Amino acid sequence: PVAVSSALSGVRVVVQLGRERYEQLFDADTDARLRALADVTGPFAAGGAAGLAPEVTRADVLFLPGGTHVPRSLLAEAPRLRWIGDTSGGPPRLDYAYAAERGIVVTDCRRAFSPAVGEMALALYLAVLRDVVVHDRALHTPDLPEGVDKERNQEAFGRTIGFVGFGGIARSLQRFLAPFDPRLLVHDPFVPDAAIRAAGAEPAALDDLLRRADAIFLLAVPTSENKTLLGPAELDLLRRDSVLLVISRSWLVDEAALIERLRAGRFRAAMDVFDVEPLPPGHAYRSLPNVVLTPHRAGGTLGSYRRIGRGLVDDLERFLRSEPPTDNAVVTLEAARLQGRLTSD
Repeated sequence: PVAVSSALSGVRVVVQLGRERYEQLFDADTDARLRALADVTGPFAAGGAAGLAPEVTRADVLFLPGGTHVPRSLLAEAPRLRWIGDTSGGPPRLDYAYAAERGIVVTDCRRAFSPAVGEMALALYLAVLRDVVVHDRALHTPDLPEGVDKERNQEAFGRTIGFVGFGGIARSLQRFLAPFDPRLLVHDPFVPDAAIRAAGAEPAALDDLLRRADAIFLLAVPTSENKTLLGPAELDLLRRDSVLLVISRSWLVDEAALIERLRAGRFRAAMDVFDVEPLPPGHAYRSLPNVVLTPHRAGGTLGSYRRIGRGLVDDLERFLRSEPPTDNAVVTLEAARLQGRLTSD
């Protein structure tokens, strides 16, 4: 690792990242802020970020990639550790009950991705609604003057929009959609109806939303309870002029049932996420003309990465003042269970 800096706070931070990823997150100014606040170990040379560094046992704070397994034995050997912060949008795998007992806060940084993912969701929606991709492909083909007829070439203004999930991505997308004056339906069992109404939307049962919405955005965090939330019966509720946008995770929709309905021309779709990534050569989606595809790039922008770094340092300042984090979301025991991140080792 790079040399450890000295800081008046005496707080020790291990940044368990390789140099390339570190430099994506922490620009020069953010790196300088971080090292002014704490004694920092990291980033690590190529290959050095594969396992947790021995310095973790002496750290107060650990920043690490999402999904990393942190054994209970390591937590037990790190008496000073009080905060584990994810750096890639998904919480680590560990014993959350033991961490809570030890007073260790675990956070994920998914809030940093919300603006970029919301922006891509809007782009995909407009691309499908106006047949942008269809016409672009046609005009790049010498013998095709246009793409398709104009039957489905629709305007975005004044549409009924359905959100399945009303977290950070949905809130960002709602702001981006505001100039189009949508009527917004929301299905999210974890958000009170009063909060949905206060945000200017209408709470809706899932079946009702699927029947009424002109466009349905799948924005929910994947959990053990919402796998294939949209199966054959739910997909059959969509109208022929509907658009389905799979934005957060493909986990939420039955892929085989969706492909069958797209092949039949039942509705149009767009997606940035898939059951298998990268999308395999020859996959059915690749040959369907009524689906717009992007390769899981919605959140992966330089702006998102910089927000992660700034947010971690902003919350480190709060940590030093014994204040709770605000830029990074605290991962509760229940959230870890639902997301399959809970271990007992």
